[in-house]
Amino acid sequence: TTTYFDSPTDLRCRIAQSTLRNLNKFNIPTIVVDASPPSSGVYEALQAADDGKGMIQVHKQVKNGGGKGVALREAMTHALQLPGVTQNTWLCFQEPEKTHMAYHWNQIFRNLPIDLKNSGIVIPKRTEKLFQETYPIEQFHEEMFGNMYLDTVAQAALSSSSSSSINLPPIDWLFGPFALRAKHAPLWLSYAGTSYDAQIIPCVQGIRHGIVTTSLNIDFKARAEMKAMEEGDIDFVTKRLKQLEIWEGMIDRAWKDALMPLPPPFVDAGSFFEKGGKNYVWSGSHGDFFLMWGSFVLVLVFYYSNKYRRRIVFKKKHSFDLSTLKGRSSN
Repeated sequence: TTTYFDSPTDLRCRIAQSTLRNLNKFNIPTIVVDASPPSSGVYEALQAADDGKGMIQVHKQVKNGGGKGVALREAMTHALQLPGVTQNTWLCFQEPEKTHMAYHWNQIFRNLPIDLKNSGIVIPKRTEKLFQETYPIEQFHEEMFGNMYLDTVAQAALSSSSSSSINLPPIDWLFGPFALRAKHAPLWLSYAGTSYDAQIIPCVQGIRHGIVTTSLNIDFKARAEMKAMEEGDIDFVTKRLKQLEIWEGMIDRAWKDALMPLPPPFVDAGSFFEKGGKNYVWSGSHGDFFLMWGSFVLVLVFYYSNKYRRRIVFKKKHSFDLSTLKGRSSN
């Protein structure tokens, strides 16, 4: 399952509520897919983080089983149906314990002075100093090695294929947060993965198809409570080891297997769902590799006009209607 808590008082649920309040502070429309027991009070606690602004929508997970993959696809589908979402809308994913990401999403898509006009995928990359200082030490070493391994596999595959002209930067594959243009959502919706593969394999497919992928360094800080809970804990250390084991073979095949055709792009909600787009959503197979902590899809708008980067500011606080947003040019 995903975003599953027994009680609103669970540490991870309290952190999820803090993350939602942080996203709300930055006026980031947020979709949450939750699979907690109906009588637990978790749904109500998560929705209460909206504080009446109308920025947060909490949905109960529809399909049982299927882990993180199903939740990601359900959340992405809800996001695609929000009024005003276009092909160039950025859909961003993060886990609920990554409270500090709200600040970084705001920086990346509203304030960062870089040109993302040609990018279709953005993957934030943790700077090493804060990564080592704020994460459980076992997770730091496992994910540093895992990222080096996945980068090596990617570069070897690209250099020996017809995709050798693709210039792929070092990627923080195991961080979790990533963003994609809405037009590329069918890549993720059509992949029936159940775990972390549900976000990474479609990304590999997109890179192989030539979708420009941008890596951005961010000074991300993990929650101190998470480090205290997980560091030195045998269950979490074992989980880190198993995370490394599943990538061997799975990612290798994703780079080497025959490249699947790109599914038709998302254009707008009306035409996409009329043509059967909803059929993508329930394609996940059952079974989990690990415990899944949550799925958030955040909706940000970022577009270009007359060579100016546009920053979106909210005209109405109590609406998800992105068509009412007013753009201001920003240097």
